[in-house]
Amino acid sequence: MNKLSAYLHKKRAEYIIDRVLPLINKNEKVLDIGSGSGYIGDKISKKANVQLLDVDNFNHTKLPIRIYDGKKIPFEEGSFDVGLIIGVLHHCKNQEELIKEAKRTCKRLIIIENIYMSQMQRLVLCFFDCMFNLPAGIKVPFTFRRDGEWGQLFNDIGLRISKENEFRS
Repeated sequence: MNKLSAYLHKKRAEYIIDRVLPLINKNEKVLDIGSGSGYIGDKISKKANVQLLDVDNFNHTKLPIRIYDGKKIPFEEGSFDVGLIIGVLHHCKNQEELIKEAKRTCKRLIIIENIYMSQMQRLVLCFFDCMFNLPAGIKVPFTFRRDGEWGQLFNDIGLRISKENEFRS
């Protein structure tokens, strides 16, 4: 990761942390699924016990990372209090399976994902996804969804949305 990319990832992590940290209780066990650089998990680790999980080692922190196959999360049912899925689902070809696995291993999920309202917004998302992820070797299958499509997917899986916020990252 070059210096500019690292700086932007850290700034984005700080912005997200301000919104996520109040939702996590002290000393909870947190699984950061698709942890990427690890910057978000690293900040949360000051308050909770964090385990990074990803399909490849993009970790730029001292936190331990567990690499997995992207299909079956290698932990027992209910192993974690909280599962974080932040900006990850649009990188997955099988989003439903990832969410089901997260639901199996985590008692509560915090999901932050990009949405689009128009085709122009989708194109912009795709452009920025390429700019930030391709240089780091991260796959970009462009599996973005509209807001209602995410809601329907969560409903189909049996998730209940308890809090929904809109913010720009």
